[in-house]
Amino acid sequence: MAQQPTDMHKGVNTLCGQVRLVGLDPADGKVYIFVGTSRKVMKILHWENGGYVVYYKRLEQGRFQPRIFLR
Repeated sequence: MAQQPTDMHKGVNTLCGQVRLVGLDPADGKVYIFVGTSRKVMKILHWENGGYVVYYKRLEQGRFQPRIFLR
């Protein structure tokens, strides 16, 4: 999980770049989670055979809890 809020305008390539910046491989089959600064939007990046999948979750009410960011 990203430790800082992420700009939710970022696409697959930029999210993969963020994963690589911390020394991880986005194509390793693990799930990578990004949350926006408003804490209302979440993107999940996952590699499946043949390509990346991005899941997008937007809350209509409420926000993801601040403790969602790992320390």
